[in-house]
Formats: sequence, structure tokens, C-alpha cells
Amino acid sequence: MFLGGLLYFSGGATNAFVSLLLIPIAIGAAALQISGVIALALAAVGIYSLLLWLMLMHIMHGNMEGHFIGMWLNFLFYSVVVCVVVMQMARTLKVKEQTIAKFRE
Repeated sequence: MFLGGLLYFSGGATNAFVSLLLIPIAIGAAALQISGVIALALAAVGIYSLLLWLMLMHIMHGNMEGHFIGMWLNFLFYSVVVCVVVMQMARTLKVKEQTIAKFRE
């Protein structure tokens, strides 16, 4: 929420750093259960959607509306990719650690 507020007051969805919303998703995917990761990803996508919704209409001139919607779809796609890849990597590491622990016993 704090990051969303910072982004809102520094350009909203037009801010180049809006992709920083992916960082909490990546950290959560490594540390949380799947329900927590889904909640975190939905919150990040919701914040981005709200930033897009609150944009001033004079910014949406010409073909920029399509551009901003494409950026939103890109963020949605990368959110899913980060969740899946990082969760799979965390699961693989956990299985490896369990195997090593069993071997030591």
C-alpha cells in the first residue's frame, strides 16, 4: 500500500518504476504459502489497476490508452510468471534441503 501511495504521488501508472510492485510478489513467492502469494499478487495487480483507473484523462490522448492497457497486461503476465517460477524454485530448494537432511540422518 505504501509503495502504491508513493507511485500515485509520483506519476501513477505512467511512472517508470511501477514495475517495483513485482518485488513484493517475488519475495512473497519465495517465503509464503500459495494462498499468501495469490493474495499478494492480487493486491499488487489491484494497486496497479487503481493507479491506471485514477490517471487523468488528458494523459490518455491518441493511442496512449492502448499503450497503458498493454503495460497493465504486461504487468499481469509478469506477475503470474514471477509467482510460478519463484514458487517452483523455492519448492525445489525445500525438497533438496529435505533430501540432504534425510541423507545426514
